[in-house]
Amino acid sequence: MHSCLSIEEILNAIFSELEGHVYYTTWIPRPSRILRRHPDTLRTLASLARTCRAFKNPALDILWREIPDLAVLIEHILPTDLLSYDEAMSHLSFSSAPREDQWASLDPYVQRIRAIGVVTLPTERARRVTLDLQTVLQPLEAHLRSRTAKEGILIPRLERVIYHPSWDHEIYFHLLLHSNLLELELPTVTFSVCVDSRGISAYSEIDEVATFSV
Repeated sequence: MHSCLSIEEILNAIFSELEGHVYYTTWIPRPSRILRRHPDTLRTLASLARTCRAFKNPALDILWREIPDLAVLIEHILPTDLLSYDEAMSHLSFSSAPREDQWASLDPYVQRIRAIGVVTLPTERARRVTLDLQTVLQPLEAHLRSRTAKEGILIPRLERVIYHPSWDHEIYFHLLLHSNLLELELPTVTFSVCVDSRGISAYSEIDEVATFSV
């Protein structure tokens, strides 16, 4: 391997070029919107993180800087034999409580997170995974509080949140909203009259987002 690839700043610049997103366009004349990260981006960064020690941290920094929800942490980092998934309700809980060292395995990934949330379209009816309050969310909050250096900031590098309606318990406010947040997006749905090829008018859903910058 060339010596320049041992310099983390160079690897960060190279791996950042791998970033790709899925976009959403409508018949309304306006710029395309980013929906989520492209699956190929995630697969490539995960592969690079496993390639060698030099690539590991730069690839993980980019892979984990933007996640769709907290369920990703639980599903991908903690041992699968602890997880209990109700497919009918898309509900994730623990069949047994994680040990402290297992909770600690989340820490390197939590430190990398800069953004949480993805835009959900009106046409997307798939149910989001919900986390069990007593077995997952409350212990997660307690663990992050035990690790935080600054009161009230549980995910220290978090800058941007796209809030999802399913995050309706106050514990999500504690986890995701803090004084260092730079941008908060609240997705909404509006309606517009459209006319089809037969001349019939109907209401069409249009996804919108209210963005608040601090």
